[in-house]
Amino acid sequence: MRGGGGLVIPMELEEDLLAALERTREALAMLAADSEQRSLLMISLTRELGELETKISEAAAGGEPLRRSRALSQASLAELLSALDEGIGGCERERQTLITRFEIAERSVAALGSRMISVEERRETLLNLWVAGSQLQEAESRERVRAAILEVIINLIGCEELGVFELREDGGERRLELRASMGLDEVRREPILLEAEAEDAGEAWLIARLTSPRPVPFLASQKGASVGGPPAVGRGAGMSACLPLVVDGRLEALVLTWGLLGHKLRGFTDLDRALLRLLAAHAGSALVAAHTRGPAQIPELIGVAER
Repeated sequence: MRGGGGLVIPMELEEDLLAALERTREALAMLAADSEQRSLLMISLTRELGELETKISEAAAGGEPLRRSRALSQASLAELLSALDEGIGGCERERQTLITRFEIAERSVAALGSRMISVEERRETLLNLWVAGSQLQEAESRERVRAAILEVIINLIGCEELGVFELREDGGERRLELRASMGLDEVRREPILLEAEAEDAGEAWLIARLTSPRPVPFLASQKGASVGGPPAVGRGAGMSACLPLVVDGRLEALVLTWGLLGHKLRGFTDLDRALLRLLAAHAGSALVAAHTRGPAQIPELIGVAER
């Protein structure tokens, strides 16, 4: 052991102290190194903190203009959206207006089409009447007069059955005999005996009408039914028109029709009635004197049609 100043240190203790001292030196060296690293880290953090504070200051300085710009952008966007909504609403209103106008135009076109069809039908009817009336006026024989009467009745009425009867007197007996027809059955083709006793109520009605002082036409008001018309039996069943052809108060012939086609579901129109009565007034004269008829009948016929 060593000693100094009279202090004696055992050898073993001295070695331990030296070892502890060496470890202390090493620990101090390590602490010194850690302190340097920490100082470097602190310097770096301090620098980054300063940069961050600078950025925060800059952001704070520019924040107010940014908020104002954002507010202005939002106001402009709201104004734009409002204008867009208004424009869409205006377009929708305009679309509805166009749809309404289109529907009105469609109805107008349909109505105009119906009127054009009606005008065309009337024009065709008048043309047929003119042709048939010309034939009636210019006919030089009773056969041609009958054919003209049939043509006028067929084109005007559109009936299912039609007959033209002419008066014949034989030994004091007066009868109406069939001279021209379309689609008549045997019963309706039979002569009409004006002085004989009628076989049924329909025949009796017809005879009474024809032998009256002033025979007048009968025109059904509705298809298949008419107040004051013939009883629906025998020759009277389904009769739609009875046109006595009278000249100077004397019965010369008779036009009878039965049934009406589909386009006459409501019976005769006012125009039909006027034309048929006018035809009845002139056809008898045509039969009596075909070669002496004047030219005034056709303009009169057409004039009634146009009114």
